[in-house]
Amino acid sequence: MTFLGKPVPGAIVTFIPENAPLATGETDSEGRFVLMTRRPGDGTVPGNCRVTIAKFVLEAPKADDQEGATPTGQSLLPEKYASIETSGLSAQVEAGKKNSFTFDLNP
Repeated sequence: MTFLGKPVPGAIVTFIPENAPLATGETDSEGRFVLMTRRPGDGTVPGNCRVTIAKFVLEAPKADDQEGATPTGQSLLPEKYASIETSGLSAQVEAGKKNSFTFDLNP
C-alpha cells in the first residue's frame, strides 16, 4: 500500500467480504500487509471484498479537558479511504492462490 507512490507503514487495511467476517492487517515499512480474520495470517474468505485503508494518529486529551476525555485522532491519509461507502477500493480473493494486492492511494 502506498500513498503518492511511497509506502505507508502502520496503516490498517480492512477487507470486507459479503456474508463473512471482515479481515484486517497492518502495513509494514514497505507497505505490505497480511490479513487476519480470527488468528494472525489466516487471511480472508475467497470472493469479492470491499476494502478500506486508514491511518490515524491519536492525540492525548489536553490538560484542560475534562477528566476521562476520549483521545482524538487525525487522519494521515485521505478520509475517503477509511469508509466502505467512499473508498472505491475492492479486491477479488481467489481460493488456493497466493493473493497479493497493491493499493496506490492518491489525494
